[in-house]
Amino acid sequence: MRKQQQIGEHWIVDQLHTLAGEKGARVSATEWSDARDLTRLLIARLNGKQLMETFTLGELEDLAAHDETQADVRRRLQTLIARALTS
Repeated sequence: MRKQQQIGEHWIVDQLHTLAGEKGARVSATEWSDARDLTRLLIARLNGKQLMETFTLGELEDLAAHDETQADVRRRLQTLIARALTS
C-alpha cells in the first residue's frame, strides 16, 4: 500500500510541475505531510506562494490505475494553480 501511495505522490508532484509550467509558473518546493486520518497534505510553493491540498490515501493508491482519478486530480491541481496565479 505505501508503495502505491508514493507512486501517487510522485505522479501528483510531476503533474503540478507540468501544469504550472504550461501556465508559465514555477514550482520551487513540494513537501508531503500526514494530515487527518487517511489523508496526506501536499504543500507546495508556486511563484513564491504557498499552496496546500489534501488527498485521500485511496486517491493516491488509485492514481496509477484509474483514469477518472487522474482526471479529477488534474482538475484540482489546475484550480489550485489558477487561484494562486490570480491572488
